[in-house]
Amino acid sequence: MPTDEIPQIKPQTEVKGASKPPETAQDQPESILIPKLSKISEEAPVSKEEAKPKKKFRFNKKYKKAIIATALVFLFFILALGIPSILVYQKAKAFYETGLGVVAATQAQNLPQVKDELQKTKDSLSSLQSSFRFLSWTKFIPFFGGYTKDTQHALNAAGYGLEAAEILVATIEPYADIIGFTGVVEEEEGDGGKTTEERLDFIFKSLPDIISRLDELSGKTNQLRDEIDQINPKRYPVKVGSYEVRGKIVKGIDLIDQAADLVINGKPLIEAAPYLLGTDETRTYLIIFQNDKELRPTGGFITAYSIATVEKGKFKPVSSNDIFNLDGRFRPTIPSPEPIIK
Repeated sequence: MPTDEIPQIKPQTEVKGASKPPETAQDQPESILIPKLSKISEEAPVSKEEAKPKKKFRFNKKYKKAIIATALVFLFFILALGIPSILVYQKAKAFYETGLGVVAATQAQNLPQVKDELQKTKDSLSSLQSSFRFLSWTKFIPFFGGYTKDTQHALNAAGYGLEAAEILVATIEPYADIIGFTGVVEEEEGDGGKTTEERLDFIFKSLPDIISRLDELSGKTNQLRDEIDQINPKRYPVKVGSYEVRGKIVKGIDLIDQAADLVINGKPLIEAAPYLLGTDETRTYLIIFQNDKELRPTGGFITAYSIATVEKGKFKPVSSNDIFNLDGRFRPTIPSPEPIIK
């Protein structure tokens, strides 16, 4: 074999000063133990969820409508219930204070002041009723409507009560000094020097006017009772904390019913007063005094008697005596049976 055909291995010579290029992954020899890895990207893989664009939260139209409706309802209750309730409370407080003024004037027996306080109370009640009209629609609400109706009945009853009080004051005004009221200007000079008999005669002559006013007073009192009787005390709690509620309502209703019965049932007696006081002719009366400590079928043992006449309201005593003296004047005319005598 010729020598020129044999391949010759020549050593590689490094050139001084020349830099060796860096080996790349492709230039490196493959390893038997470590498999060849592909080039890994420096950026981390992005998930599908992160790859999707983030959606901004938006209110659904249904949610918007529900929120708006709720806000409107809340605003409605504030305007239609909250504000009127505060106004009614303020007016009710003012009405209560003016009512206390009427009570104080009555206790002081000052008739002109009573009239002034009644007018103030009536004006205050009118203002309260006007404010309460804004809450009258709540009577159609279940459960809550019952309290609204009771309040309306109470306000109506208060109105009739004030009207009845005005009629009563106008009725007794001419006789205010007789029954102990002060502050009344006397119409005639020297009226304070009138005797009791003259004053009673004045009342007697005024009976027709009193009776005509009693019809009106009785009507207002009856209306007052009808309104107050429609309030249901069972709707209210027995107590709120330590304050009694239901019991006071029941007592108030009973008191008004008794006053109404007194006025209504007393009307026939006052209407019969002209006859009883001898307006058309003289009346004669027998007055019997009884001792209820010694019971008898008539109510007690008869101890004395008196006979009196009345003419045009003026009483005149005829006679009076002890019952034993009267009994001694009579002699038995019928003999007693023999069994009784024996």
